[in-house]
Amino acid sequence: MDEFPRLLILTDDCVSPSHGTGAALLRQFKQFPDEKLIHAYLNLKGEPSLARSARVRPAKDPAKPWYARFTVGGRDKDPADSVGEFMKKMLRPDEKIDVVYSCVFGETGLQLLTEILDHLPAGTPAVHHANDFLYAKKTQFERMLQALSPRISEFWSIGQGLADEVTRITGREASLMTPFQCDLRPDYKREHRSFGPDCKAVMLGNSHMPGVLHHLRRVWKTMEESAAGLRPIQWYAYPTSVTYVKDAGITFEPQIEYCGFLNDDDLHEKLCDADFAIVPFNIHEKPEYHYAQFSIPSRITEFVNAGLPIFAAAGKETEACRFISGNELGQCASIADEARFTTDLTAFAKDAGMRKAMGLHNRKFAEEQCDIRLYRKELLRRFKSYGF
Repeated sequence: MDEFPRLLILTDDCVSPSHGTGAALLRQFKQFPDEKLIHAYLNLKGEPSLARSARVRPAKDPAKPWYARFTVGGRDKDPADSVGEFMKKMLRPDEKIDVVYSCVFGETGLQLLTEILDHLPAGTPAVHHANDFLYAKKTQFERMLQALSPRISEFWSIGQGLADEVTRITGREASLMTPFQCDLRPDYKREHRSFGPDCKAVMLGNSHMPGVLHHLRRVWKTMEESAAGLRPIQWYAYPTSVTYVKDAGITFEPQIEYCGFLNDDDLHEKLCDADFAIVPFNIHEKPEYHYAQFSIPSRITEFVNAGLPIFAAAGKETEACRFISGNELGQCASIADEARFTTDLTAFAKDAGMRKAMGLHNRKFAEEQCDIRLYRKELLRRFKSYGF
């Protein structure tokens, strides 16, 4: 038996460090040989990091607007293969897919998974890992997932909320496989500066709801008025994340300063130099839509690895708030009430002793819960159970 199975990975956005899911998958499959990973994706987001990858368009597209955003001036920036073309291009005649690993989260992704399984031998093991739900029509999405269920070997989920939803839709239990894993770094934040000109707040990754940054900019502006010399929030993200926010008509400067894209050691060094992290998740106490209800920002991984305390703009009824609060990784508040949010964030920022204690707790959480070496072993064990 080979040590590593040959995986066919399906994602909505291509696997790259430009977004949370992509960064998590790159960490998880770091030890896999390139030839063992084949990647089909729907949308270009950053540059694909896996060597054997291509954009694929299903023959049927239940959510056509996905593709409109990749056409500029009548020319497609990232041409897509049909499923048949993809399989011929990526698979040699003697190659066999051992496991299909699906992380798609909408109708078009489920259609891609359906057509991929149609092109593979009956009974090919398939795992569907629910990272997020982002569908166009709830009823259509649920019917598609129900239809696929008999062909899925296992359902996995990043959090309990998504697991419960998968069970409700399919009648099958979803195992918790939480991809908030990291290579534990020896250095982490140990001392925290007092709130003021030397204090550094940091933000990381995408903002799926750009309006949060509008509120956050206003909150920080109010805080600047009471703390002379307070520096802007430092935002590290892929350039397309910034473009997405600006295209939505949101102004985030000068209170939020885009500082470019960093990865691995460089990013960790910057996080260790900060004093606390801000997670701009959603606006209201109730989730505005299904993604806000079930998603958990995977960039929390980097914050706990660096020993940073977290303050999140996340409503009480979101899975993000339940994860952060339930694990005591930080404080959460609704930014819809800017005055209350400002009061809570200011109190959080001024309590350096509390921030230090929370940061040490978060680092301990990373050491006990986020060691990617253990996750990789469990991931490989589960794949090997299919007897490739």
